[in-house]
Amino acid sequence: MAFMNKKRPNKIVLYVLVAMISIGLLGSVSIGFWAFSSGSYSSGTAVANNGSSEAKGNAYFSQAMDKLLAKNDVEGAQKLFKDAIVEYEKALKETPQNKLVLGDLATAYFYTGNTDKAIELVKQALNIDPNFTQARFNYAIYLADGKQQYMDAIKELQKIKPGDPRYQDAQNLIKQYFEAISGPKNK
Repeated sequence: MAFMNKKRPNKIVLYVLVAMISIGLLGSVSIGFWAFSSGSYSSGTAVANNGSSEAKGNAYFSQAMDKLLAKNDVEGAQKLFKDAIVEYEKALKETPQNKLVLGDLATAYFYTGNTDKAIELVKQALNIDPNFTQARFNYAIYLADGKQQYMDAIKELQKIKPGDPRYQDAQNLIKQYFEAISGPKNK
């Protein structure tokens, strides 16, 4: 994954992202995890309520996240993210305005190294719902980690307002991105 090969500031952000994902899996929020409209996350796998492409995509997506977190199996995760992409693309043909599928698809593309496609898709989700906080949060991550556009990422994160469940996470990333811009501090 391209964003994992950057210098120290991006590694710090990566470690924070992995920690946030881990916390999110225990709770209800995680990077790249969106509310599953046709499935639920349980015991490390998505449980599909039907055989829809969206449900299949969710299952692949969940398994990919498990590989990244529990086993640190990047190669295996990328294959599963690619499988999720295939299913989410099918789902979008049926419901092109499904912001949740767009968001998950964007994240799957990001984790397979296609940041440009991830940004394109997350912008579509935000056009459908400008208040889709998880999409905005992930958009900032794609900009910072995928494109090293820290100021643009900070601007996106500043759109997340107090009272939003992701507000404190956004503030923490803003601080980290400002530190990444200013470079390591001399002690």
